[in-house]
Amino acid sequence: MTSRGFDTTPEGTWKMHGNCENNSRSNKWIQRRIIFVAAIITIAMSLVPFRVAFLKYRYQNKLLDTLLSNTEGTLKVEPRRGTIYDRNGKEMAISVWKDSLYANAKEIEDPDKLARKLSRILHVSRGLLKKKLESGKSFVWLKRHISTRERENVSALNEKGLHFKKEYLRVYPYAALAGQVLGFTGVDGHGLEGVELFYDSYLRGEADSVSVLWDALRKPIAKSVLSENNPVGSSLWLTIDSQIQFYAQKELKRAVQQFDADSGEVIVMDPNNGEILAMANYPPFDPNRYRYVSPERWRNRAITDCFEPGSTFKVVLFASALEANLFKTRDIVYCENGVFRVSKHVVHDVHPRGWLTVADIMKFSSNIGAVKIGEKVGKKRFYAWIKKFGFGERTGIDLPGEAEGMVRNPREWTRVDMAAACFGQGISVTPLQMTVAMACIANGGKKVVPHVMKKIVSPAGGILKTFSDQSPKPIMKPATSRCLKVLLRRVVEDGGTGVRAAVSGYTVAGKTGTSQSYDTKTCSYDKKKGTASFVGFAPCDEPKFVIGVFIHNPKKACYGGVVSGPVFREVCERALLYVGISPDTKVVRAKKNSGRNKKVSYTRVSRL
Repeated sequence: MTSRGFDTTPEGTWKMHGNCENNSRSNKWIQRRIIFVAAIITIAMSLVPFRVAFLKYRYQNKLLDTLLSNTEGTLKVEPRRGTIYDRNGKEMAISVWKDSLYANAKEIEDPDKLARKLSRILHVSRGLLKKKLESGKSFVWLKRHISTRERENVSALNEKGLHFKKEYLRVYPYAALAGQVLGFTGVDGHGLEGVELFYDSYLRGEADSVSVLWDALRKPIAKSVLSENNPVGSSLWLTIDSQIQFYAQKELKRAVQQFDADSGEVIVMDPNNGEILAMANYPPFDPNRYRYVSPERWRNRAITDCFEPGSTFKVVLFASALEANLFKTRDIVYCENGVFRVSKHVVHDVHPRGWLTVADIMKFSSNIGAVKIGEKVGKKRFYAWIKKFGFGERTGIDLPGEAEGMVRNPREWTRVDMAAACFGQGISVTPLQMTVAMACIANGGKKVVPHVMKKIVSPAGGILKTFSDQSPKPIMKPATSRCLKVLLRRVVEDGGTGVRAAVSGYTVAGKTGTSQSYDTKTCSYDKKKGTASFVGFAPCDEPKFVIGVFIHNPKKACYGGVVSGPVFREVCERALLYVGISPDTKVVRAKKNSGRNKKVSYTRVSRL
């Protein structure tokens, strides 16, 4: 009988009982397997402590080293660059913390979109940013030394893959003051120009390493270690006086603009030890913005550029003549009424004159008188004195890029070449060389080495280095120097070419210079281009300063006494008052009475 599909036959009952027996055996087998696996796991787990103990005992040091290598390490720390001070302790160059932005390009999801956002914030080309963000590199700089506002705006984006890094930024608090002397550093903190380059090894210091803990992304956990323990470079103290430097740059700018000149330099130096107190260039240069100006502006033209000195070079000629006792200051020379033929060329004087004393040849700056003196001095002696004064070779100043100038061998000189050299043409010098030459006369006949470094101080406060000049080298007799001082003093008196350089209340000595520039294209001198210069010193008896003023290609006037003389006067007067040297009323009265009841006697006549 069948009910609802169940088989009630004996055969069906037998089949149902068989299935139950099979199920029971299967369940027992599964239970045994579970018990077996659990037993194995239990045994294995019970062995873990023993294995850990074994590994700890056997490989403890090795495992610890592996762990530490992944979580601890050393990080190279760049030193903070040393500070540059002027001679009075004013900070001329300092280093400050600044944020820089970099990216892990592997983490950037949408480079194009992010580049568009960053370009508006950082003011960097969108294409350049996109290229960097698509580079696939784990580290790529986006912008170095960003501003506080830029950091805030970038942080507000909350974009994955953007990171900040603290770096040092070199800052020059006085902007363009002594910019060409200071020079500048690159984004990596290495000196590239000026004293920043010359003394880079001292200022930069030595990198150090610190122990840090890394996180999973290999970033230092203890960030404070990087700022608190940074090494510091040595500090540099300059001979530059920022106040005198300011006077020099101010007056130089006024003169260049007044006479519509191309450029100019002013050098203020202590003639007794060679310390450079000011070295001004125009156009000026702000090292904070070196990337935004032409590299020509970086150049310190006071030491790198050469020019033909003109009549300031007559001091070398007169030194050679007086030292050899070939002339006395009261000897007279016939100056040919302003026109003198040398071979096929004609030498002119601005103001035609007949007989002049040697002293008046200097005072009125007669080219013809200088040529006649030079013919008696001779090429060999004159060349020897040119080399004695240091022309044709570097002065040895501690600044990069100094030029040697150009002095040809006298064997190559023709009579015309010799004549031209007597009034400073056909020879090229740097402004510094001409200033150093005048210092030799000011200090009694000794040649000094100019320098801008006063001392280098270690981070601990010890003095590492000072300027140790070999004792100044005498190149002329003190009597010759005294005689030249008298002649140069008359240049700034009434009737002299340098009268506009006279400083009321002080005794001043110096020489004017007006030269033409040689045009290599036309192989001739360009009458519209040249250098107007004045080099002098004060006070005359005990010189405190020697000052050289050089203005190139002035268009509204060309004479050194007119263009550069007033610059000398203003800078000299301000500098003397600044260091506490008061004017002497006796000097003022003496100038008012100069030329009255003066008797002149001549001991010898020289007509060449």
